[in-house]
Amino acid sequence: MELSCREIQLQDRIPLIDIFNYYIKETFAAYPEKPVPYEAFDLMMTESAGYPALVLQDPSGTAKGFVLLRPYNRIPTFGHCAVISCFIEANQTGQGAGKMLYETLFEAAKERGLDHILAGVSSENRSSLRFHLRMGFVECGRFPGVLRKHGRSLDEVWLIREL
Repeated sequence: MELSCREIQLQDRIPLIDIFNYYIKETFAAYPEKPVPYEAFDLMMTESAGYPALVLQDPSGTAKGFVLLRPYNRIPTFGHCAVISCFIEANQTGQGAGKMLYETLFEAAKERGLDHILAGVSSENRSSLRFHLRMGFVECGRFPGVLRKHGRSLDEVWLIREL
């Protein structure tokens, strides 16, 4: 299936939150323990305002995933650095969709004047850790036991990529 990227729009609210909620319920990739309401979309968009936010879509325009940036720190001296979040329908992973989203996002980030991207990944999410390393990220920090989900204590691994 041919996929493409475009800016996130209000019409993406339900499919993107449904994708995010899948990862909440089924994995350690999304940190909340319980599904979030559709209003969480508004918070995501507010946090990423002024930063690239892309949706992965199929030929019919149906959202299959998303990637967005938000500020690492709102102090202007950190204005060149952002944090990435990405979630893709489970049946689309491992087929190049994430790579396409990240490469498109990196170009948009450079155009915005960003030069460093951070990713916080659960230590349990080994496939995401491998993906980030393949995409040029390097581990830059580990916070042991700061994530507690489903009765388990996990590390949060921080990775960084220079654009």
